[in-house]
Amino acid sequence: MHLSVRGYKTKRMSTTQNRTLSQSAQNRSARLMAVQTLYGVMHTEEDMREAAADVLSREDRLEIDGERLVAPNRILLQKILMGVDERKEDLVEMIVANLKSQKETDTEFLLKSILLCGAYEILAHHDIDTGIIINDYLDVAHGFYPDPQIKLINAVLDKLSKLLRN
Repeated sequence: MHLSVRGYKTKRMSTTQNRTLSQSAQNRSARLMAVQTLYGVMHTEEDMREAAADVLSREDRLEIDGERLVAPNRILLQKILMGVDERKEDLVEMIVANLKSQKETDTEFLLKSILLCGAYEILAHHDIDTGIIINDYLDVAHGFYPDPQIKLINAVLDKLSKLLRN
């Protein structure tokens, strides 16, 4: 299952250029691919390990809307997918507790995917600044949503960062 990303900034790059890209661009790409993979798993109920193996095996061919993505940080991508899979119940509980007047069952798959991936990283990746994590997931959200949902994502991830990191 692939998502159509409106306005998500991608660059056409040669193989040589792709190898020299910054770590932050590779991390952003990993976060986008994690959200896309989790979204697909929610729709198909595919095993997360199989989905992760599939996305990692075709890294050189990753495209969205005909645009080749920056090669993702494979280690980060795998950590996010496996971490969300292993801690999903805890993550859902944390997200639901911080959603205003919305139940987890009412949250659509894409929004849920972004929140789960972001919440996992805030919880588990203490070596990465929360501002960077939140900003990258907001960049992902901008490709799909108008301002109200982006504000919701920002609010939930910001609350979680204050609860989990202070």
